[in-house]
Amino acid sequence: YRGYGGNAGSPSEGGLLRDARAVFAAVTRRPDVQPDRIILVGESLGTGVAVALAAEVGPFALVLRSPFTTMADVGAHHYWYLPVRRLVWDRFDSLSSIGTLMCPIAVVAGDQTIVISGRFGIGTATSTCFRNAERIASPATAGSE
Repeated sequence: YRGYGGNAGSPSEGGLLRDARAVFAAVTRRPDVQPDRIILVGESLGTGVAVALAAEVGPFALVLRSPFTTMADVGAHHYWYLPVRRLVWDRFDSLSSIGTLMCPIAVVAGDQTIVISGRFGIGTATSTCFRNAERIASPATAGSE
């Protein structure tokens, strides 16, 4: 994604969502793709983008690997001594967006990850907003790192 691995730009929430929209539009224009059968997949930071895009396009299904509730929750978990909730610019608020989804959702969350703690995956999957979610417990090695 932008700003990662030598790609130009910076990984802002708006920029990543614009990229995701562009990819989705390009894929749906392909003659060999049935747009109503697209499954969106997001991993770690990409789960925030996948949830936001899913809220816009209504995919066939959504798969989230190492998801988080909000970027502010993750930041506050790691930097509990700072006012992270006031400082974070990019919200990636999956809990607010996902409540509108009617598609099936699979949440894959490891229990011993470093950056995206398994508790966020569990919190995401058990949230009342995730009425269509099924949590898939994965081995400790299936983390986001």
